[in-house]
Amino acid sequence: MQIIVLALLTICVVRLYNLQIVHSDYYHERAINQRLRTLPIPAPRGAILDRNGKVLVDSRPVYDVVLQREKGRQIDLAALLAQLPEPLDLDPEYLNERFSEISTNSTYESILIKENARIEHIAWVEAHSLEFPLLHIEARPQRHYPENGLLAHVLGYVGEISPRQLELTEYKSKGFKPGDVIGKEGLRITTKKGRAEYATLIKDPDTPLYNRAIRGRYPPGSTWKIPMAIAGLQQGVVTFDSARSSSKRFDWH
Repeated sequence: MQIIVLALLTICVVRLYNLQIVHSDYYHERAINQRLRTLPIPAPRGAILDRNGKVLVDSRPVYDVVLQREKGRQIDLAALLAQLPEPLDLDPEYLNERFSEISTNSTYESILIKENARIEHIAWVEAHSLEFPLLHIEARPQRHYPENGLLAHVLGYVGEISPRQLELTEYKSKGFKPGDVIGKEGLRITTKKGRAEYATLIKDPDTPLYNRAIRGRYPPGSTWKIPMAIAGLQQGVVTFDSARSSSKRFDWH
């Protein structure tokens, strides 16, 4: 009996040492996660008005389908990849790209599955909450252009931070993570075909996406002749008849 009691006490001591000393960090983090959970709340951006008070850009609420991740809980990605694309109208390749972030992201935060979910998508997620307990609906503010996207190329837009931007120091220092929405410029791309077309435009030697109206620097050239001609007419140096003559030269001083 003494040997049995001693053996049981030894097992208890070894198990206690294993829980509280060897794996203390792991169980401490699990206990914290059960008590506290950080839920980022996307902040709405302010409206942009013209000088007459007309709204050029505003924000409106939209709903997304997200996959909530929990430390220590295994996620059957293969099952989700096989069952989610059809009811949520998702491209399987796009969904596979989203799941690939799980292996690269060290944090345990939500993964965006479906943007701008329609009412049928929201209803499907709510109706299948038992089969997919990690899927949730989250509301977030989205940029809205009342005039069908007018001036979006100048005012810019907001979008999810890219993997390339996450590698830059200016974004790392601010604590950005996958899924965060930041200000951007250019074109609102969500499909594989769209990304391929965008890559083609970026590599085009004619740079069709370069906004020459606000970024280009050009010498005055012939545009300078217009104000000079007006000045000459106002001061009487030239007349309309002399300006029409192609044989007469004028020296501007």
